[in-house]
Amino acid sequence: MPGAPVIREFHIVGVNSDNLMVVGYWPHFQRYTTFLDAPSHVSREVLWTSSRPDVATIDQSGMLRSVCAREPGRTITATLKAAPTFTSRTVFGRGGGGMVCKRGPVDR
Repeated sequence: MPGAPVIREFHIVGVNSDNLMVVGYWPHFQRYTTFLDAPSHVSREVLWTSSRPDVATIDQSGMLRSVCAREPGRTITATLKAAPTFTSRTVFGRGGGGMVCKRGPVDR
């Protein structure tokens, strides 16, 4: 529609885990993706960041790798490169007082 904003919606969606069979083991891997409601000419490239890279890192394809940590609340942020004022955040809450910190069968 005339006058409508170019970017209508941007947020983090569906988180997929690569090692669901070894829950409670570390390192833990998850894939983050984003949803963008905008015309096709708007780049879908995202800059991923972690508020605690010593606990959880995230690469530019959206793959998170966490180490065993019993403290909750690491924030993962997606920033739309085409419009850096558009960000989305989610809290990666892996861990907790009762989490068992054993290495998984495969250390990636």
